[in-house]
Amino acid sequence: KVIQDRSFDMSTVSASGNTVKRNGHTYTSCFCEENVWHLARRMSETHPERRRHAVFLSNKAKTLAMWRQGSGDAREDGFICWDYHVVFVMEGTDHEPLVYDLDTTLPFPCPLADYLTAAFRPTAAIRASFRPLFRVVPADDFLAHFASDRSHMQKDGRWLAPPPDYAPIATAASTMNLATYFTMPGDGPGRVCTLADVMQALTGTSQ
Repeated sequence: KVIQDRSFDMSTVSASGNTVKRNGHTYTSCFCEENVWHLARRMSETHPERRRHAVFLSNKAKTLAMWRQGSGDAREDGFICWDYHVVFVMEGTDHEPLVYDLDTTLPFPCPLADYLTAAFRPTAAIRASFRPLFRVVPADDFLAHFASDRSHMQKDGRWLAPPPDYAPIATAASTMNLATYFTMPGDGPGRVCTLADVMQALTGTSQ
C-alpha cells in the first residue's frame, strides 16, 4: 500500500520517526496490517471479554474501491483504490460492532453498519471487480499466527514506503504469511465474506 498520506486531521497524530501515534494507537503509513496487529494486541489486554476481529479487505483483482479514506481524493469524498486494507472490529459496550480504521476520515471508532455504507457505498454503480471481499479472522488467532517480514514493501532493494521503527512481526512458525490473509477468495485464516454477509459474520445478524 503506497500512496501519499495528505488529508488527515493532524491533531490526531503525534510524531516519533516513521511510526507515530494516531488516535492514541501505533501507526505507520502504508503498513495497515501491522497497525491492526498492534491495536488488536492492545485491545486483547484491555478488553479481553469482547468479541474482537482483524478484518482484511481485498478482492480477486486486488482493486478495492473505498471512500472516506484519508489518503484518498478529497474531491471525491476520500475515494481510493487499494490492493488491500485491514481494519479492527470489536463489539462496543452495547454489543454493537465498532470499526477501528486508522486510515479513515469517518469517526474512530465507527459503528459497523455506518462504516460499511460510507466506505463501500453498496448502492453505487461500480464494477463488480471493485467490490470488497472480507476475510474475518478472530483477533486472538491473528495475534498468534500473523507474520510479515515487510518484503512486499520493497522493490529493487528499496523501500516503497518508510517501514515501522520496531522489529518485524514474526512467529516461531513463520516470518511472512501476509498473502494468505489478503488473497481472496482462497484458503487462509478465518472466513471470507461478501459485503452482503460480513455483518452476519461479525454479529450473527443480517443487514
